[in-house]
Amino acid sequence: SSVGRLRSLGLEYVAWERVNQRVLWFCVTCGLVAGSAIILVARLSGQPLGLELNWNMAILALAVGPVMEEVVFRGYLLRLALVLTTRLPRPFASWTAVISAAVLFASSHLAKPGITALQMFCIAGTGCIYGCIRIRYHSTAASALTHAAYNLALYLSFWFGLR
Repeated sequence: SSVGRLRSLGLEYVAWERVNQRVLWFCVTCGLVAGSAIILVARLSGQPLGLELNWNMAILALAVGPVMEEVVFRGYLLRLALVLTTRLPRPFASWTAVISAAVLFASSHLAKPGITALQMFCIAGTGCIYGCIRIRYHSTAASALTHAAYNLALYLSFWFGLR
């Protein structure tokens, strides 16, 4: 299985677990709703989405990017943050870990030219959504699905002229 292959590559800590069809649709819906909310924020603030009309980047953003980012940020870093916060009360530990991973996730986007504080805040917010989904479903695959659906919403709006 694909999960077995990931584990054989040393990725057993990222919790890349299968999700059932109900969870799959929930994750896709969450990603599309989050993407729609960010599109609305961008429109109301007059800020661009920061996307390029480039098919290579679109493929990366829709397929490869979400998997790689979720493996790093919700697979390894969130898990590490959860381990480091084990002595804290349970809900506080989870929120501290989720927010910490989300801030690191947003910080990784600082290299993008022209990124604004509002965009960073939105990226951190979606990072929190991905973290909550990762914890709720015990699966980095679930957060990657949500992330891919979010990116799809952004690219669809961009391709249909909502820049």
